[in-house]
Amino acid sequence: MDCGGGCENCSSCWLGGGSPWDIYQDYIDGKREIREINAEYMDKYRQGRNIL
Repeated sequence: MDCGGGCENCSSCWLGGGSPWDIYQDYIDGKREIREINAEYMDKYRQGRNIL
């Protein structure tokens, strides 16, 4: 699915994450580390399933 945001099919929209700019805004603003944001995103994506 292409969200039209020019992200070259990053799958963020397809996985329900929305805009990658919104997902990483806290990193851009210096509020959080990327590893924290990625871990939170993956926890939401996994939804309790054992997915690597």
